[in-house]
Parts: sequence; structure tokens; C-alpha cells
Amino acid sequence: MSADRSQCFCAYCKSPRRIFRARGLTAVHVLGCLIFSAAISMWFRSIFDVFFLVLFASFAVIAEVVLRLRWRMSIQCEVCGFDPALYVQSQEKAAEKVKSFYEKKKLDPLFLLKSHPAIEARVNKRRQARLNSMDL
Repeated sequence: MSADRSQCFCAYCKSPRRIFRARGLTAVHVLGCLIFSAAISMWFRSIFDVFFLVLFASFAVIAEVVLRLRWRMSIQCEVCGFDPALYVQSQEKAAEKVKSFYEKKKLDPLFLLKSHPAIEARVNKRRQARLNSMDL
């Protein structure tokens, strides 16, 4: 397992997955931006000046945006489409997103052929509860 990823489970379907831990810039990323901007500044100008600061700021902003997008994409579940960040903002929007995910995937034969043990277990529990209620 990679050092920048951590193992977790989806809050909706309980399937195991890996997400990126870093939400934004860390000291290593800032150091990388600093070294990269210094190298480019020295290559073009041969001295450190305002160009170095502009490069550093632009690389830091780009790195922050890329890391945020990477983290945001990794927290969305690939099995059920659940998005925890959206759930924190609005539970109705998160439920609608999961519903639309399943509506879209219902038409995809490759998705239907995949095994999803957490989803199958949930469906089986519902089916079993329905059968138990019919027996009464």
C-alpha cells in the first residue's frame, strides 16, 4: 500500500477502498514546488528575483488544486457513488447522487456482472425481511 493512501470503508455500501490522506499541501509538496521553481528560475534568469516568487506561488496554487481534486475524487465510492463531502453539505443531494449513480449503472452490463458482496448482502437482508413478513 502506498504511503500517501489509507485503507477505509464506504459509509454507504461498506466496500473496502483506498483514499488519499493528504487534502492539501504538505511540507514535502511545498519543498518540491520550491526546488522546482528555483531550478526553472536559475535556468531562465541565472539569479533569484521576483520571477522565482511568481513561479513558486503559481506552482503552489497548481499543486494545491491538483491535490484537492485528487483527494475529492478518491473519497467518492466507485461501487455505489456515495460522496461523503457532499453528504456533509446536504444529505438529500448525496442520496440523489447515489440514486442517479445506480440508475446510470443499471444500464451498464459490465457493472451488473461485477460482484458487489456488500450490496448483495444488503439486498438479501431486505429480501429475507420481506419473506419473514409474508410468513406471518
